[in-house]
Amino acid sequence: MALLEPNYYGLWLGKQTAKGTPNAAPISRPIMVAGDFSIARDDGEENYSDLTKYGARTDWVNSLLGSAEPVLEATPTELAYLLWLFHGAETVTAEVAVTGPPVVPAMSRHRFVPSTAMGHWLTAYLRVGSSVLRRHQFNDCVVTRVAIEASSANKAARVTGRMLSLDPAAIYSADPSAALPADRPFLFTDASQVGAAAAATVDGSIILDGVTFRGVTQFALTIDDAWEPVYGDDSRPYDFVQGAPSVAVAATIYADAAGMAQFNRLVYGASTPTAGTKPLRSIPALGSFVGTLRQRDSAGLHAGRELVATLPGVKWAIPDAPGPNPDGGATEFALAGAMRPVAGQPAYTVDVMTAASVVAFTV
Repeated sequence: MALLEPNYYGLWLGKQTAKGTPNAAPISRPIMVAGDFSIARDDGEENYSDLTKYGARTDWVNSLLGSAEPVLEATPTELAYLLWLFHGAETVTAEVAVTGPPVVPAMSRHRFVPSTAMGHWLTAYLRVGSSVLRRHQFNDCVVTRVAIEASSANKAARVTGRMLSLDPAAIYSADPSAALPADRPFLFTDASQVGAAAAATVDGSIILDGVTFRGVTQFALTIDDAWEPVYGDDSRPYDFVQGAPSVAVAATIYADAAGMAQFNRLVYGASTPTAGTKPLRSIPALGSFVGTLRQRDSAGLHAGRELVATLPGVKWAIPDAPGPNPDGGATEFALAGAMRPVAGQPAYTVDVMTAASVVAFTV
């Protein structure tokens, strides 16, 4: 007897024209590498006596909610599309080609900044299996949180979108037609610097507090709009309400000269504290974060795909000091920061440069 084959699966996403109107032909099929869509049903009960040993129960359904945290490869167009669904808006500008050297192809810049409104309603289709199938359609979804991350351990950059569905898990019969992306995902190594002056425009970088770091093993940006379900007179929620939004950034860096200078700035307020300097007893000036991934082709030339995440104001938490280790080896420490507003600047900006043919999204 055949069993459901979990290694066959697909995910499709599409904007709805309105709440309550599912998208029947989603245009995005991202590469999903982890995560799932679930149907969370909470049941309630109360007991009463029927004059027997075990008594009796009245049962009911408290709530029924669809939720998901699909982990997707951050391919340029699909990343921009998910960010558009999350923000509900974007600004798209054409970046003209530069003849160089180095040559920079024409691109479309999709820019995302904070929005006060909820993002777009969307429909998600999930198919699992080949001979035995699971096909679930999640309607009236919103993306409540996005996390963009890349690391030396897993070179392909990933974006995780937390989604909630008011109308989950309807059965559907035929998969949407949208195909997998042709672009490769952004890679952690797209943040490296090639070093040649003529190739400066194809360099990526991780910049913390205005200093470029090479000894970085991981970074992540998490934007959480904190939308949560609201229940009325039904077991299914009828809308969402916003909690406390937040933006967080994290990076893991080696304790090399640059890393220890960063540690000293956070703890002592100076990159090279003098003898007798004691830890700060006040809040230091805000830091900042800029992460740039620039794809290069096999010849090392600009491939026309970029990801630039910028936080002008970051309050870093004080990391633990690197400790001793009798076995030696590389020492690193983790930085965690929270966004703080800077006058005259958006709380954050995320730019995704795609192929010039990828214009502003509408559906």
